[in-house]
Amino acid sequence: MDCSICLSPLKNQKTYVLSCGHEFHTKCYQNIVYTNNCNIFIKCPLCRELNINIEKPYDNTYDNIKCWTKLDRCKCKTRSGLRCKKRSVLFNNGMCAVHQKPLPKDKYDLMCDLIYYLLQSHNNISTKMGMIDIGSKLCIKYPHLNQVQDILHYFFRFYYYNNQESIVNKLKIYDYYEINKDEEYSDICMKKKILF
Repeated sequence: MDCSICLSPLKNQKTYVLSCGHEFHTKCYQNIVYTNNCNIFIKCPLCRELNINIEKPYDNTYDNIKCWTKLDRCKCKTRSGLRCKKRSVLFNNGMCAVHQKPLPKDKYDLMCDLIYYLLQSHNNISTKMGMIDIGSKLCIKYPHLNQVQDILHYFFRFYYYNNQESIVNKLKIYDYYEINKDEEYSDICMKKKILF
């Protein structure tokens, strides 16, 4: 049987089954989710039924996170001026563990839950990317965070700090919690169609 999105055979590749029962390559499914404002409630390309399957595509947290990003070579330069040869790590803005303190691996489950929570929300892609970036940095700064609800508390607290304005400059939250924003990497994510 073939994937009706890319027309390549389904066998020997990871697949994802929508709630209607139609099956696609996981990568093809993810591309549709991305074009749907990174929302997993997509209409099936075959029958147009709304997908309500919110299962994660892989059996382990690392793969469920990694499938939404691309771990390229570290974007930083060494002391000698050459580009770093190490690979970037998850939630580290395209940097290796040497050039920036990475998110502890014991927080991967929490970040995975946040990502899949956001994939169900109606926020736009830019907001979701920002929330993932801020969420990971809050986890580094405040190690006591253990649930998605804990991270959301910091977003809600910031929202009330800003007098509940409906539109708040996203950069203010970085200043409020004294965390760094990498604008350049956010632009790279948008161009590469990755979440973080």
